[in-house]
Amino acid sequence: MEKPKYYILTELWVPKFLITWHTLMLLIGLIFIGLPDGMIFPILGVVFSYAIFYGVREVLEFQHKNKGHMSRELFDSAVFFFWILNILVFLMFIISLIIPIFTGDFMIVNAGIFLLSFFPSSLGGALGACKAWEMREVFESKYN
Repeated sequence: MEKPKYYILTELWVPKFLITWHTLMLLIGLIFIGLPDGMIFPILGVVFSYAIFYGVREVLEFQHKNKGHMSRELFDSAVFFFWILNILVFLMFIISLIIPIFTGDFMIVNAGIFLLSFFPSSLGGALGACKAWEMREVFESKYN
């Protein structure tokens, strides 16, 4: 079975988006905020993206090592669960950032650059789930 299209699109576009977004936030932070805060928040966003990627990957890799207790279909469901959970968290952050912008309460100071730097970090988990999908071949399928 080939990889689903939404996993392929995630693997293709999420790294590009994360690199572009964190670079843009680094430039905005250095220009408008100043050196310490404007630089540390985007760097922490990159670290969090990698940590979430690695964390999701490790959880699913642990199941890979316990392959006798899980079927392929259950592993596919776990991968999809982590993928959709991280996409929904990303969308929740976008909505929670857009609402204050339209109500006029959003200010681009330390709290604003902090939120803008961290909101795409959950996409690292979606990318980790996509990469973990490749481990599914060791599991036995119930329907084979």
